[in-house]
Amino acid sequence: MRKKRKQKAAIQTGDSGRGMLRDTLKYWGPSLLLLLLGFWVSFRFVKPAPPRTIRMATGMAEGAYHEVAGRYRDLLSGYGIELELVETQGSAENLAMLNSGEVELGFVQGGLAAHGEYPAVEALASVFKEPLWVFCRSEIQGEDLGALKGLRIAIGPEGSGTRPIATTLLEINGVNEENTELLPLAGRAAARALGDGAVDVAFAVLSPSAPVVREFLEVDGVVVMPLDRYETYCRLFTFLSAAKVTEGLVDLDANLPPESVMLLAPTATLASNAEALHPALVPLLLEVTEKVHGGGGLLEEAGVFPSPLFLDLPLNESARRYLKDGPSLVMKWLPFWLANLLDRFMVMLIPILTLFIPVVKMTPPVIRWQIRKRIYRWYKLLRDIDQHLYEDTGLDRIDEDIAVLRRMEVEVAEVNVPLSYMEEFYHMRVHVEFVMDRLLEQRGRMEAAVRDNS
Repeated sequence: MRKKRKQKAAIQTGDSGRGMLRDTLKYWGPSLLLLLLGFWVSFRFVKPAPPRTIRMATGMAEGAYHEVAGRYRDLLSGYGIELELVETQGSAENLAMLNSGEVELGFVQGGLAAHGEYPAVEALASVFKEPLWVFCRSEIQGEDLGALKGLRIAIGPEGSGTRPIATTLLEINGVNEENTELLPLAGRAAARALGDGAVDVAFAVLSPSAPVVREFLEVDGVVVMPLDRYETYCRLFTFLSAAKVTEGLVDLDANLPPESVMLLAPTATLASNAEALHPALVPLLLEVTEKVHGGGGLLEEAGVFPSPLFLDLPLNESARRYLKDGPSLVMKWLPFWLANLLDRFMVMLIPILTLFIPVVKMTPPVIRWQIRKRIYRWYKLLRDIDQHLYEDTGLDRIDEDIAVLRRMEVEVAEVNVPLSYMEEFYHMRVHVEFVMDRLLEQRGRMEAAVRDNS
């Protein structure tokens, strides 16, 4: 009876739909879990989508940095990104905020970032020139900074962008606090002091369009000091470049300045916090800078900025690739958010394919194994029944085996097998019929023997 129950169970589960489903899940379940695990691990290493808001340190509201940042803000809004402008006192404060991670972006004047002093800050590009003006009384003789020794010089207050550059240039010409009076005056205060005779020279890093430049040039007896050795300064300091201020550039009607003059110009750098700024935003920000600065300006030729040159901060690697090769093909042809989604998906796709390809290669042998398993399962039962023919069994066992084979025939008839496996399927049916014929023959002999004995 126990063996009979086993035979019934083997037939009932041999090729039922639920049995096939269980067999399939036994194999594909772990594989599916492996793929899901690979997807989860990949997702953990992919940065999240870029934020919709960025904070940017810009300097004072009336300054050039703030004006340019406003143009960035208008362009970025078209991409669904809000640029929040944070007013500061200037580049020194911008650097401090960037280094601490209080803001993701900020403008920094070239020449302020000492090597290693701001480890969290990276440059995205230099974007425009900021000329260094050296205003002086016309009676001062000399055509370079070495002639200023012993005079009263306004170099700007502590924390200003003008002071460190002025100090650096003066020191290499032998002008320092020991032999010269260096005063913490800047802007309009310096212009008034120059007009009143309280100072002899004033340094100022200002755009030609800044109103205070006009105020300096309109002071009686004040001229712009030419720097004949500007090429040497540019070679000594990589963050400096030459800038020619042509006659009348500040005010053509008033002809200010009255003659062309060569100035030194540190460059404004678009800088970021290396950890706080999402890397996917770097190409977008550089695309915006190209739209704002690519056409040139009062001191810049078209196509010069944004640039990887004139930097004293380490250049961001994504920015380096963009400035060298331009935007990726995906960025050229797809909207920003769709391109970013595709980039993130591709990062996850690589490890997924690494797992998926072997699984796909294993599919044909697994299918063969599953189908043959469904067919060969009956062969075990068939072999057991066939062995009964060689044993001294009674009519009851023969009748049980015949009943099992009849149920098997019904089950086999309902099996769905791919055409490529029909040969094995029909072989099995032939073998079932063969064993059935032997059972019927054996039963006939046993019934005849019973009749003869009676």
